[in-house]
This record gives sequence, C-alpha cells and structure tokens, in this order.
Amino acid sequence: MAAALSARGVSKGDRVLVLARNCNQLFESMFVCFRLGAIWVPTNFRLTADEVAYLARVSGATAMICGREFPEHARGATGSAPSINLVVSIGASPFGDDYETIVGEHQGRVAPDTAVEHDDPCWFFFTSGTTGRPKAAVLTHGQMGFVVTNHLCDLMPGTTHHDVSLAVAPLSHGAGIHALAQVARGAKTVLSGDRFDAEETWRLIERWRVTNIFTVPTILKMLAEHPAADKYNRASLRYVIYAGAV
Repeated sequence: MAAALSARGVSKGDRVLVLARNCNQLFESMFVCFRLGAIWVPTNFRLTADEVAYLARVSGATAMICGREFPEHARGATGSAPSINLVVSIGASPFGDDYETIVGEHQGRVAPDTAVEHDDPCWFFFTSGTTGRPKAAVLTHGQMGFVVTNHLCDLMPGTTHHDVSLAVAPLSHGAGIHALAQVARGAKTVLSGDRFDAEETWRLIERWRVTNIFTVPTILKMLAEHPAADKYNRASLRYVIYAGAV
C-alpha cells in the first residue's frame, strides 16, 4: 500500500484522512503513512458525515482511505476539502479504488522509506476537549517513540511476543497508540466488534488468553459488573489500562 500511495503522489508531509471501523486496513494505514513520512489523520467511524467533512477541511487532507460503508462521508469529505485528490475504498465501492486491489497491483514493489526527524508530525490526533469543534493535537515521530517506550516500561512491563492485547475501542484514538506499543514487542492485537459487548469481551479474553486491554472507565465498570466476568477464564489478564478518568 505504501508503494501504491507513493505511485499516486502521496509523499512526506501529506495528510491522509482515514475513516473505517477497526480492521487490518485501518491499522496498516498507520504504518503506510509513517513509512512515507505522511501524516495519519484517523477519524472515529461514529462521527457524522458533516463532522468528517470538517476534519477533512481543517486537516488539509490530500488523500482519503474510507470504508465502503461510508459513501456519504467520502462525498462530504471530498466536497468540503477540494485538496483531496485521491480516495481509496476499503472494499469495492463507486467512490474510490479498492484497497486490496491496488495492494495486489503493487505487491512486491519497493516503497520509499522516507527519512523523518524527531519533530516531524506523524499523526493528527483529533480531540474536542470540552468546548468547540475538534482540534488536532500534533503527534510527532519523536513523541510516538517516547510514548511507546513509556507504555512498555511503565504500563506494561515485561510485554513480549507471547502477549495478546484486545482492542475494545476505535483504533483512531488512544487504542491505536496502545496497539502500536504491542507491535513494538511483536504482541498480537485482537480486534473486537463495532459495538462494545461485555460478554463478548470476556469470551475473547478467554479464547485468545488476552494479557492486556486498554479501555475507558465506563467500559471498565461495565466489564467489572457484568455476570460474564465470572463465567469466563480471565487468569491470563495481567494489565488493564484505562484513560479518560476525571
């Protein structure tokens, strides 16, 4: 995919807007952007078409990767941001080239390995805070290196390739950073469904012998209080990390 986007003009500093449910292609797109020196601009798939259109415009996106389930979002983004000159669809659709098809067309081709500096931006991390429209926190390559190291040293010491993480939130936000730390240690990440289901979460923990999860206080409370907490084997779970508490 890095070779495909490079051949279509995506290069260092370009902003790539991504809208998709948790899937391999969404996760891959992060590394594609990092490889090209482009800026990953993931958006929560629960946002409305108008909200995504706004993010497309203010981010200065020149390319978009979008799940086939969101044609209105793709139309809204390209209509709001004339700078977008490339749309890739995850799954065949009328609004863009199919992701897996263009991957196949460029299979085996060498992609550029763009040099980046510590302070070069790699991720526009949109958060609305408490007031107003969403604002982009600019994460740099240096910051991400520090954050991954910090997570592994302070939040999940001892993490190895034998570990398993479960993503119960959209990878477009904090769950994506947590998953990046898993990759740094060769640990697998299991992607759950589109909607949170407490029993399914406990079932996946038992099925995959999950060792760590990243979540938010509300979900953690739902997990702890659900009867399924005692129905499934959770002995593998070593670290439960949550953010967003006040």
